[in-house]
Amino acid sequence: MLDLCLHPPAQAEAIARHWGVDYVALCPDGLGERGQVGDDAGRLAGALRAGRAPGWLAPLTRPGEAAMVYRLVGRGTAH
Repeated sequence: MLDLCLHPPAQAEAIARHWGVDYVALCPDGLGERGQVGDDAGRLAGALRAGRAPGWLAPLTRPGEAAMVYRLVGRGTAH
């Protein structure tokens, strides 16, 4: 989870596909206990918090819900 969320979106996609991940979930304050909130503009976690999910993630929750949940799409993933 940390490897995925702390990498830039393009690298996070490669990691997720290599691991066979189907879903990604992140709480709005997720990773705060590790001091990562506010220092993640170029990371997947920062993009998700800012509402900028990369094209390889389809949102399953609505903005403002307690957890942000996404499904991997594209490149061999069934829609």
